[in-house]
Amino acid sequence: MIRLNKGVPMAPDINNAGKVHTCGDEISFQAKSMTRLSFFDSLGVLETEVDQWR
Repeated sequence: MIRLNKGVPMAPDINNAGKVHTCGDEISFQAKSMTRLSFFDSLGVLETEVDQWR
């Protein structure tokens, strides 16, 4: 059964997966200029595969 998790928008809550494996990475960038202006960017990739369902 897959249902939406109320704590995280658009994140599925999978509660019948017996065995899974995940692999991912994240990179962040932050720059501050001489004024009060700053830039921040982030990119994340996550791959999840269900190996066995209950």
